[in-house]
Amino acid sequence: MAKVAKSRKSPMRKFFMSFLVTIGVLIIFAGVAYAAFRIIVQPPDTADYVVVTRPVDPFDNTGGNASSGSGQNSGGANSNQNSEPEILGIMTRRPEFHTFLVFGLDIFNNVDVAIVGSFNAQTQEVYLISIPRDTRLDVNRSIRKVSASFSLGRGPQRDNERGITQLIADIHSLVGFEPDFYVMIDFRGFTRLVDSVGGVEITVPFHMRYTDPAQNLFIDLPAGTRTLNGAQALNFVRYRNADEGFRAITDFQRIENQQQMIASLLNELLSARTITRVPELIRNYQENVTTELTLTEKLWFAAQLPGMSAENLSTYTLPIAYTRRAGWYEMPDKEAILELVNRTVNPFTEDITEEMVRIAR
Repeated sequence: MAKVAKSRKSPMRKFFMSFLVTIGVLIIFAGVAYAAFRIIVQPPDTADYVVVTRPVDPFDNTGGNASSGSGQNSGGANSNQNSEPEILGIMTRRPEFHTFLVFGLDIFNNVDVAIVGSFNAQTQEVYLISIPRDTRLDVNRSIRKVSASFSLGRGPQRDNERGITQLIADIHSLVGFEPDFYVMIDFRGFTRLVDSVGGVEITVPFHMRYTDPAQNLFIDLPAGTRTLNGAQALNFVRYRNADEGFRAITDFQRIENQQQMIASLLNELLSARTITRVPELIRNYQENVTTELTLTEKLWFAAQLPGMSAENLSTYTLPIAYTRRAGWYEMPDKEAILELVNRTVNPFTEDITEEMVRIAR
């Protein structure tokens, strides 16, 4: 009998079937991985209710009395050692609303940049309030500025944790709450971050020229729009002197420069070409950024980036009532600060009130 020939699948059909099977396996694997990611990577945990206390200096023993203006303790009923902070009440937290403090230090461990921010996970809105480094603080130990907070708290022991604690407490005195998280980045970390995204496009408003050998600072940035590398971007955000060589143009112009840098940097982070630089970004972040965020919290915030846009970013400057030229202090405007904070970064469902801040007059 003649044998019946078995039908054979064509090479193209075999390839097509293998391709479909591979795609199916990848889809299942991606689904399982995504489900596992959603289970493991949870948003940062914030309490539903927070006990609110009057702002105090963490390293003095006066119980949080207001400064007399001369740097001496003002005495009074609470002027005893080991006084407990005064409890003002209990506040309800806004759901899926996270706050943070981002700050950078110069080579002398002075606070060069301080930004209080918030991220609303429901609306994907980000609010940033830049705090001028010359802002006058209402503190017990001395008449000083925000710029000195970290170095004073750090002390001769060079204890960075104490420096961070002091800075957070001083920020609390200005805005009425302690940010949930802090992010500390130094000059090297900033330059590497900018280089990791391939530079940032910036409009330099005028020819910036300044030299300070003591800080190894040599700035020469011609006016115009161009892509700055990390070193140039750092010079741009640090520049304080006017082109004519007079006294600093104050922190307000410098803050505008920093805010332009933040917006440009966010655009680069959200661009498709940055995907290829993710490993370098992660490595530089791990090596040059100090934060108490856990790995899963970092991953959660990173996962929010695709839903963000520069249009959802709003930047502000802490309102200043006037400049005290003796010592060059920026004197904060209490009423305007409360209005701005309650409209933007306030993490509570209730308004922050005057008794929750300590604003120098």
